[in-house]
This record gives sequence, C-alpha cells and structure tokens, in this order.
Amino acid sequence: MKLSQVVLFTLASLPLAMASAIGQNTQSGATSAAPASPDTSVPGAVAPPATPAPQSGILQGSKTEAAKMGTVTAVDAEFVRKAAEGGMAEVAAGKLAERSDDQRVKEFGQKMVEDHSRMGNDLATVAQTKAVSMPTGLGAEETAKVDKLGGLTGREFDKAYVVEMISDLEEAIALFEAEANGGQDADIKQYAQEALPTLQQHLSMIRKISDTTAGK
Repeated sequence: MKLSQVVLFTLASLPLAMASAIGQNTQSGATSAAPASPDTSVPGAVAPPATPAPQSGILQGSKTEAAKMGTVTAVDAEFVRKAAEGGMAEVAAGKLAERSDDQRVKEFGQKMVEDHSRMGNDLATVAQTKAVSMPTGLGAEETAKVDKLGGLTGREFDKAYVVEMISDLEEAIALFEAEANGGQDADIKQYAQEALPTLQQHLSMIRKISDTTAGK
C-alpha cells in the first residue's frame, strides 16, 4: 500500500477510535459514580458507614427545657427566697419545740420539722431546674425570732412558740396564695398550690393548741 493510502486510512478510522474511547470513558465514569455496595457476606468485606440519624425528640426537648432556665421573673424568684427562709425558720423553731413539756406542742414541732424539711427539698428541686438561687441560711428577721424562742423555757416558751407560729403561718399562707394565684412560672406556681393545704392544716392545728395554752 502506498504511503498516501496509509495516511488516508488512518485519518478515516480516527473518528471511530475517538468515539469508542469516549463511550468507554462514559461507562467507566458512570460506574465509579455509583460504586456497588460491598457484599457483607464475603469475609473481610466492610459495610458502608450508616447515615447519621436525626436528633431524637428527647434531645430536642432537653434543649427546649434548657431554654426555659433563667427566665424566672423577679417576683417568682422572691417567692422562692421567702418561702425557703420561712421554711428553714419553721424547722429551726420546730426543733426547739420538740423539747417542750407540753405533748401537743412537742408533736406539733415534730410535724413542722418533717413537713417543712420535705417542702424545702421540693422547693430546692424546682429552683434548681429554673436556675434560681436558694438561700443558704436564715435571714436576719428569722434568726432573731428563733434566737428569742431559744432563750425561753417551759410555759413561756410554749406560749411564745404558739403565738409565733400563728403569725408565721398566716404570713406564709398569704405568700403562697399570692404565688398560687398570680405566679408567672408554671412550676413554681404549682409548688405553691400544692403546699397550701399543708400550711392551712398547720395553722388549724396550732390554733387549737392556742385555745388551751393561752390561759396557762
């Protein structure tokens, strides 16, 4: 074959070769774009990593609860402080009353210690979830009241204790009723509502004791 014929043959077959190469590259690209999943039944095969699952409702809920923290109004926070200090004062005074010679005063003091310790723990739990600080001790007014009772004995103590408890419980009930009716935070408001019957029971009990100790 002459040289000119060889050149013409080569040029004529070039488009076919290029088309064939392009087709092979296209098929190869399609194959590499979607690799087949390995057969996990074959020893040594590695399964593809799992797609991360969406966040659960629990996690989303915890974020929602976290967003509520630190949003308690000044009025609700003040209720927490006053209720906590008042409860600690009732516990301290109740421990003094446990030494009374009057069995009714003694038993009432024991009940005050038990009930207000429990109520204080419940309040602390609510306050913690709301990021509200709890007082770590009695205020000046409560300290003065407890110190005064601690300096009395016998019938003098019984009379002073009964009078003090009536006054304190009336104030506590008014405080808790205000929060139960007008509180802004639902959980703190619920705490006040649930604690009210116990405070009202205490007031009823001490008033009955007062009827028989006033004349002693």
